[in-house]
Amino acid sequence: DTSEPENSNPDNSDQSNTDLDNADPIMDTDNDGIADDVDTDDDNDGVNEDVDDFPLDASNSMSDLSKLNYAMETGNSAFLPLDRTLIETRILAEIDADTANQKSFLKTIYGDDAISYDPGKNSSHFNITQLLGTYNLVVGNKVLNLALANVKGEQNNAAYGYNILAGLNDGANAGHGQAVKNVLGWLLKRDAGEMQQPAKVRFMMVGNTTFSKSKNWLLAQFSNWDIEHCDDSASMTECVTDGTDLIVTGASTSYSDELINQVMTQANSQNIAKLYVHTGSWNTSDNIHVVMKHFNMSMPARGASGNYFSKDSALWSHYMDMLNDGSQVVSVKSLVSRLKNNNFDYDLANCEDGSGCKNISEFIDQLGNPLASIRSSFSSMDKSNTDIFTQEGYTLEKLLVLLGDKYRQDVVFPMDKSTTDINEFGRSLFADNTVLSVRKFNPAQKDMGNFSRSDFSHITPTNKVIKLTSKAKFRSAGVYALPGQTIKITRLDNSLVNTKIYINSVRTSSTLEFNNNGYNRPDYVQSSAVPVAPGETIYMTNPYGGPLQITFDQNDFPVSFNFVNIGEHPYWNDAGDDDSFDAALAKGDYDWAEVVTPHFEIHSKVEKMRTTLSDARWSTGSSLATITNTQIHNYPHVLAGYKGPGIDVVNEIHDFAATNDWTIDTLDMVKHMNADQATCGSGCSGNPYDAFWNFSPVGHGDIHEFGHGLEKSRFRFAGWDGHSTTNPYSYYSKSRFHKETGEDPSC
Repeated sequence: DTSEPENSNPDNSDQSNTDLDNADPIMDTDNDGIADDVDTDDDNDGVNEDVDDFPLDASNSMSDLSKLNYAMETGNSAFLPLDRTLIETRILAEIDADTANQKSFLKTIYGDDAISYDPGKNSSHFNITQLLGTYNLVVGNKVLNLALANVKGEQNNAAYGYNILAGLNDGANAGHGQAVKNVLGWLLKRDAGEMQQPAKVRFMMVGNTTFSKSKNWLLAQFSNWDIEHCDDSASMTECVTDGTDLIVTGASTSYSDELINQVMTQANSQNIAKLYVHTGSWNTSDNIHVVMKHFNMSMPARGASGNYFSKDSALWSHYMDMLNDGSQVVSVKSLVSRLKNNNFDYDLANCEDGSGCKNISEFIDQLGNPLASIRSSFSSMDKSNTDIFTQEGYTLEKLLVLLGDKYRQDVVFPMDKSTTDINEFGRSLFADNTVLSVRKFNPAQKDMGNFSRSDFSHITPTNKVIKLTSKAKFRSAGVYALPGQTIKITRLDNSLVNTKIYINSVRTSSTLEFNNNGYNRPDYVQSSAVPVAPGETIYMTNPYGGPLQITFDQNDFPVSFNFVNIGEHPYWNDAGDDDSFDAALAKGDYDWAEVVTPHFEIHSKVEKMRTTLSDARWSTGSSLATITNTQIHNYPHVLAGYKGPGIDVVNEIHDFAATNDWTIDTLDMVKHMNADQATCGSGCSGNPYDAFWNFSPVGHGDIHEFGHGLEKSRFRFAGWDGHSTTNPYSYYSKSRFHKETGEDPSC
């Protein structure tokens, strides 16, 4: 395992002149500190003047509306109007217009009839990727989007998280049959009297049984329709070239992503209506994201539980009830209206510690649920590497991001649920939940509380090539995303391993905002993970910044990345880093430091890392890594009965397993600790586990929390405290340490 910095600037030219588009050194022949081929940014709005249509000297003469429109076009919130109400008012107006369209659509589908739809637990649901223009075809009473529809230009689309046509053929959901016929009419842009006219309907990416049942039901309703199954690559291509009126598609397929994209793109270009029917029970296929991208929707990832545990269904007396109680857009309107008018009316002080304020139903309705749905949508955009500010549409999302930017600049930490103004608290939570990392502009938050300083003007960004060996589940990249700075990441290798990049190892629930004086930093400082394929380049920026992390889905592949415009925080990877790591800790230019070993990584606040290394027994990165590998990685896994890299083979264990014909499981992954603040108690288990204390390789708390990830419930005897099955890991490591060194461990 190596993480080798490579000088991407071999001629030693000024690396402060970073060219994000080329990732090559840029010459500064006149030594003015400005790259020769890069125009200046005289107005400091983050846009070079050669492409800047909003110079500072003209901004005073521009209307606030022009400034807002400029911000929406570019994603640059630097010159947003001072008055936040302009953004809030624009959001409410956009939602009102969209809600009118929603009402018209739902009236077309349901009239004044009641809505009855139960897909059962073996079904799935959808995430909305564009809030405006997406119609809530069926929203469950538990507020899952069970079916959606939208208009893309001249093309109508609809999607059910259930095999709706085959189900109707089997007699299921008969009460929703007329609604489906109305959906088909809407898709084809036909009124009731035109539905018996001939129509070419083509099925693709569904099984023969689904096709047969669906065809039977459709022909029973519309006997003149021409219905065929395009069940191979050649016929799929023909499906969109022969005057097709409607494509019915699933995603149960072995077809390549390239073919799916080709066929769907052609269907879209010809404005062929599309209907998605979900044939995968509660699960989804590997390529569901490829199919749903062409619907401007998304579904839960493969392996998620879909509707299995929620068992959501829709029973509404009228579509207006479903719209008012289930529409995400309507809930966003209510939230923004409260933010604008300062009229939250729950008792913030009564939120229970560590509960997420789930004990206050008014908080959940007014703030909690709407923010969760917005954050989920934004996370999906990051995970799909979607920069909404470079694309058409996404009007409401752009406005919500900019409003979060605006609120974020006014946040002052710490806050307390009992003393902080409820509306100020709410605006800060809104800002926390509306962070997008896939964008070119993202102003740094002025106050990050105890997470980090916000001023990094003393740092000159640099470039660095990182080489790693892939290892589940993630590894530190060894570089730092500076807050508000755009970084460019290019994957250089061709290994067959999927990688994703995200910022900060801090767990999302470690900000305890509802504890007394607990809102001491932004919530959700860990960004969403953005995929980067071999040869691909992505851009990321973040208002908080932090150490970059890389996820892997397979072990032992060589990977390499070129990072442009990053910082270098205190980072130890091997013995050659001892002196530089010590110097960086002493200098204190950053608030985070990392020590990584092949099997365990320590992500620590700088002051806590200094305390860790103040122990003479492990006063260097090398000595800390050595004893960590032994006490944290090796001995607990020996006791737990694993084999793998860095784990001793103990004959007593392995011979016993062999005698009983039992398998010794292999463990080959990297585990992590965040020395920062704990998600629960003083320390909280997991991978990473996190704690308020500084890391110690023989600390009882560290090995105790680490052991929670190894214990098995079958050993938890009735009446025994739960910790009786984790403490043996700590006692074993500490007793071995005492025997081998004569030193007393921390007890």
